[in-house]
Amino acid sequence: MSRVTLSVVVPAYNEERYIRKCLSTLAHNREWIDEVVVVDNNSTDRTRDIAMLFRDRFEKFAVISEQTPGVVHARNAGFNATSGDIIARVDADTIVGNSWARAIHEFFREQPGYAAVTGLSYLYESPVAGLQRTIFDRFSRRWRSKGSRPVVVLSGANMAIRRSAWETVENSTAVSRDVHEDVDLSLCLLKHGFQLGQAADMLLSVSGRRGNSSLKDYLSYTRATKRTFVRHGHDYLGLRLLLIANMLVHAIFLPLYKSHSSISRIRGLGGGARALPVGDRDSTM
Repeated sequence: MSRVTLSVVVPAYNEERYIRKCLSTLAHNREWIDEVVVVDNNSTDRTRDIAMLFRDRFEKFAVISEQTPGVVHARNAGFNATSGDIIARVDADTIVGNSWARAIHEFFREQPGYAAVTGLSYLYESPVAGLQRTIFDRFSRRWRSKGSRPVVVLSGANMAIRRSAWETVENSTAVSRDVHEDVDLSLCLLKHGFQLGQAADMLLSVSGRRGNSSLKDYLSYTRATKRTFVRHGHDYLGLRLLLIANMLVHAIFLPLYKSHSSISRIRGLGGGARALPVGDRDSTM
């Protein structure tokens, strides 16, 4: 039996402060990765230049361009440029764990009935990072012995999908920028009868800078979640209440995030809101 190959796609738009660390940690995983494809989605900063440094240094790295603005277009271009049996995807501000890629291989080898998998994503650049890690660790211990559990939504920042499943649902997925492409992809997979799982050891960290989003921007982000579920015929009270609760939690923690962000900027550690994955070009990725 031939070895299963793994490709990783990294959509990127103006991520010069983050992408070097992301690609460095992927390079540490390259024993288990066959190719890394960075998709530059019209960046106006040094994102592409930094990605090219990795392309020049590592044979497995490639950089392509997608001119149509929007993370969904960058994702699709990246997925279709890969050759792996499994296509993984991370955001450009992620820091993948040393065993991240190996965990993907192990999941699909041990769970042949699953079409896609998502991992656990810890926060950094967040005042609640420690609390979130504690909650996640306690939660994951309940199912870590099983290695995986079924889920209904994949996180675009930390996911992998069998190429055969992607090719089945690609034409069913939305290309509109007013829905969440990762939620849409998940619901398309479920509609086609595919199973989605979560792997306990598929660990990475992702910036919590979205917590700095204004109430107006976060409301747009939340409405896009509802819009995505409605597109698939899911509009029920429980979902609405969950989204309202999410919005309230964001409003409560926003002052804490703003304070944390100000301190981070003073220390030269970053800060500021993350551009949202829905909406206009300036808030696409």
